[in-house]
Amino acid sequence: MFHAHFSSGGARISQHLFLAVVVACVQFQWGTPSAQSQEGKSGVVQTTTTQHPFRRLSLSVAAGSWMQLSKAGIKEFWNGGAAASVSHMVSVNRIVAFGVGIDAALLMFDAERFKTAHAGVPVQARNTAFLNAYITWKYTPFWKYRLAPYFGASVGAARYTGAEYKQIVNDVKVTYYDIPGITHLTLSVFAGSELLLARWVALTVEAKATYVHHDPDAGIGIGLNGGFHFIL
Repeated sequence: MFHAHFSSGGARISQHLFLAVVVACVQFQWGTPSAQSQEGKSGVVQTTTTQHPFRRLSLSVAAGSWMQLSKAGIKEFWNGGAAASVSHMVSVNRIVAFGVGIDAALLMFDAERFKTAHAGVPVQARNTAFLNAYITWKYTPFWKYRLAPYFGASVGAARYTGAEYKQIVNDVKVTYYDIPGITHLTLSVFAGSELLLARWVALTVEAKATYVHHDPDAGIGIGLNGGFHFIL
């Protein structure tokens, strides 16, 4: 375990040692080519690769942001916010995998935008969350490379947590916003890349577009996530 020393001389030595370890790790991970030659005990040169290993099961966790692109119902008073996703995949082979997953996002209420649209009306700021559970298909055609792009599609069921604001003004019901908590079918397409860090973990970056079917308030949203893909 690395212990920090708070004296000036010890701190400099500790910092230099830490930097040396980091540089050594980086050179080990990134300085080696995708194919290396090693000489075995028999004198025969053996070739090892850093390609993505094949395992039946894998787990991906990611975090990022979510942004609504269409339909005024959500866009009128809510801004995009933080997002997270978890998926569990079963590989058919090195190229094709199927699995299940959950996407979640928090959309933040924009009080200033509400004040502009409804001057003089008391603000009731209510954030809403987007939850999408899905089954998915993933295709990784260039699995032999340390940086492996992929793409796929998903079908699921999603809902926004309900948010409404209604008042009776002069005996007339006035609706300022109304986002019902109803579950709808979703269709998603995604693309990303996996950068192999070790034989059991890869760094992932992904963009996903999700269409919420027959929802007058939602439409299409975009998620941008980064995380880790664990090979079990």
